[in-house]
Amino acid sequence: MLKIVKSNYTLKSNKIDNISIIHISDLHYDIEYNTKRLNILTKEISNVKPNYVCITGDILDNSSVLNNEKAYKIMYDFLENLCTLSTVIITLGNHELKQSKNYSRDYCDIVVKLKRIPNLILLDNEVFINDNICFVGFNPSYEYYDKLGRDYNIFNKDFDKLDIKLDKEKYNILLIHTPKDLLEDNIYNNRLNNFDLILAGHTHGGLMPVKFKGHMGIISPGKRFFPKNVRGHLIKEKTHLIICSGIVRLSNTSGIFHYFNFLYKMHVNYISIRKN
Repeated sequence: MLKIVKSNYTLKSNKIDNISIIHISDLHYDIEYNTKRLNILTKEISNVKPNYVCITGDILDNSSVLNNEKAYKIMYDFLENLCTLSTVIITLGNHELKQSKNYSRDYCDIVVKLKRIPNLILLDNEVFINDNICFVGFNPSYEYYDKLGRDYNIFNKDFDKLDIKLDKEKYNILLIHTPKDLLEDNIYNNRLNNFDLILAGHTHGGLMPVKFKGHMGIISPGKRFFPKNVRGHLIKEKTHLIICSGIVRLSNTSGIFHYFNFLYKMHVNYISIRKN
């Protein structure tokens, strides 16, 4: 369905004045992409005029786009145009990271290409500070995704490489592709409890239609049935976790299942952070 379904969230904080964010994820762009999706998104963002557009990974479905000049130009123009409308902040997903056989970002062509787009902020394990907001883009290694998030030692080791000290006076936002177990004590208490907001994607909403309330899905990316905490807005202590169900729910890399993508609308999160 080439229509947008919106989830609206209003958060409050004394750290910043009123800020608006459009949060999208999982575009899964490929050579056979229906580019009307990009046109609809551009029009929506142009109408809303948010302060920030945050994209939490899986912009590409596969790397073949990078070798097709015509197809990549459409994606490039889309992102370049968004940067004229708002501050665009991007982090990577597992579909970008798996390009490289040795899982090294030094060989990840999409990073090189995205960094050439004027005014686009790609946070590849980096920090961007503006308006008293600290954006942190964390990309766990592909090894973490390859093990379906089962090895938390990998997550913790990757996160420690960030080597950041968060200023509690700033509004700290983490952009990460996968939300898996971020609010579990062994990860949250040791590394994430100083974030005010976490934005994520990856789960495709567990393939549950957005109109159904709750956080449970039908199936997870790891092929687990009825996964918990894969969509919506979750809160732990002072941290808000908001998950985007994705622009594309069933991509071409899902095989014949991608023919059922028409059952799902594009999901966009509208986040307003207001001063108490």
